[in-house]
Amino acid sequence: LNVVLDLLAVLVFDWGVAGVAATTALSNYLSAWILYRGLCHEHGIIRLEPGAIRLERSYAKEILRIGLPAGIQGMVFSLSNLVIQAAINSLGAVVMAASTAAFTVEINIYVLLIAFGQAVTTFVSQNYGAGNLPRCRRVTQLGLLVTMVVTIVLSALACIFADPLLALFNDNPAVIDVGRIRIYYIIGFYFLCVFIEILSGAMRGYGHSLPPALLMLVTVCGVRITWIYTAFVAEPTFATIMISYPLSWAATVVLLVFIYLFYRRHITARKVLF
Repeated sequence: LNVVLDLLAVLVFDWGVAGVAATTALSNYLSAWILYRGLCHEHGIIRLEPGAIRLERSYAKEILRIGLPAGIQGMVFSLSNLVIQAAINSLGAVVMAASTAAFTVEINIYVLLIAFGQAVTTFVSQNYGAGNLPRCRRVTQLGLLVTMVVTIVLSALACIFADPLLALFNDNPAVIDVGRIRIYYIIGFYFLCVFIEILSGAMRGYGHSLPPALLMLVTVCGVRITWIYTAFVAEPTFATIMISYPLSWAATVVLLVFIYLFYRRHITARKVLF
């Protein structure tokens, strides 16, 4: 619905950016309403009964303990991207248009990574609660395998068909040339994000949400901001900016693997069922 309404707003009614913003908001409201209605009419344990909603301190504490760091982890990307976007804007309108077009392509792949990470969180937490640690590890392994296969296939297709995909949003040859750089440097290295999303998701399933969030704050923000204020200043090109993404992901993966293995050994040694 969002895609269709965006096209109508721009191509048919010529509403421009305001039209795209309005149709996006409308699509979000409709999605929320459909989800709400669906949950209210469920017949299983996930049925939503608005009149029965109560705040229970013990549950709220656990939700905040696990959910808040997970939210911070997602917010970290936005914080570092503010600095990166400022650097991109300094390179002119063509680069800005190219970056926006490429981002539209890449975000549609990244949401799949997020979805797989959330699925791993769900299954790890269920099996951890049941005391089945071998299955927790198996879920994580399968999550890595399935997500890696899907990511590599989609990333390869995006890189191969980068030009026609970018042309859907802007057919200016100069924009396509610059946008291709972003697709190659970001989508081409999405396989690194597989480890980040799946291992972070597994740790949230075990109840350890804060360590990956703090790690992302140090590596993603630290590496990217440092890179922009050093390497980009020395060589102010779009490619220089884009290199900061795979560099920050690689640094995160190395440290996250060590943290995950440490906590997994710790979890193995403790009594699961209380």
